[in-house]
Amino acid sequence: MPRRLIAAAALLLLLAGCGSAFFYRQLDWLVPTYVGQYLPLDDSQRKLLDIHVEDLLAWHCSSQLGAYAGWLRTVNADVQAGRLDRDRLQSHTHQMETYWRELARQASPRLADLLARSQDEQIRALLDNLREKEDSFRKDFVDAPIDRVERRLAERTEKRLRRWVGRLTDEQRQTIAGWSRELAREQTQSLAMRQRWREAATRALAQRRDAQRFPHLVEQLLLHPETTWTAAQRQQFEARRVHAQQLLQTLAASLTDRQRRHLAERTGSWAGDFDRLACAPGQPARQVHVPVAGSG
Repeated sequence: MPRRLIAAAALLLLLAGCGSAFFYRQLDWLVPTYVGQYLPLDDSQRKLLDIHVEDLLAWHCSSQLGAYAGWLRTVNADVQAGRLDRDRLQSHTHQMETYWRELARQASPRLADLLARSQDEQIRALLDNLREKEDSFRKDFVDAPIDRVERRLAERTEKRLRRWVGRLTDEQRQTIAGWSRELAREQTQSLAMRQRWREAATRALAQRRDAQRFPHLVEQLLLHPETTWTAAQRQQFEARRVHAQQLLQTLAASLTDRQRRHLAERTGSWAGDFDRLACAPGQPARQVHVPVAGSG
């Protein structure tokens, strides 16, 4: 039940390399497939998930996509005009996080409903899958030689940036490499934060038959994962956010004319897709009440 499990429901298209319009139209079957990789579902749960995804996407396309389009255009305008200073970047980041929190808030009761109906063996499989993800993270980013971790982090960051601005300059790659060297030394703590979140999720899942308390626990895990971390981990996370924003600000200021044109084309294309995908308003998300399921 990692945070990205719900982000995939509608915002994964922002990270996808394929066309946004095509990808968004496939979410009604992509999301159940993705969820099923973590939580094995029976036929009744698959049908329930289909209903929840349909409702969530109806809410999302009627109330969020137009806002995403406007946000992308505003970010691009600030970059093109050279206005992306620290305050503007923080404002854009805050707005993006607001979109995420609203999505998670809408999705959390649906996820709680699905989990409340899950049997013990399904929950064990879910937790086993989370541990496997942690083991994979440990292998790639903690136990691996530090220079390899640095390269992986740099390559991942470069790949994401190339989608938006095209080919990077040597100076930009050096800037990313420096940031990746710092980030590589924080991966042990990142793993510890993942583990603490999973442990909190395990405790919450043990209370999934409590119809009053469980939805709140799920919402807390999705919207406020930092509550599962230590004070030192929260401090480190905030410092990492600041460093990431500094990186983005530095890179934005270094964009070439060609990269700015690429960004304008890319954001314009996605914003146009969001406008076309937006559906008629007045389709509220269905309210979900988690039942007290029988013991499993």
